[in-house]
Amino acid sequence: MARSVSYTTLDELIVSHFSLTAHCCNSKCQHSNDLDLMDLAWKLGPYHSCGADGLEPKLRCTKCGGRQVSIKVNPQFLENRQRGIY
Repeated sequence: MARSVSYTTLDELIVSHFSLTAHCCNSKCQHSNDLDLMDLAWKLGPYHSCGADGLEPKLRCTKCGGRQVSIKVNPQFLENRQRGIY
């Protein structure tokens, strides 16, 4: 059975070795980029919400400048564990 884990702050994502990817929702752009969580935590505070409602309004596409951005949490720690890094 899969275990459900809930992360609510940038700090929790950093400590758990997760990453965030931002995707531009502009159909003509479709740019995506991995976010620098340490930089976000420094700018917004480590206890800032990492949920869509708290983070997406703060983001802008670096390619087209659009504000319609969605985020995806990536379980990076699983990849590292499989490679023997974690």
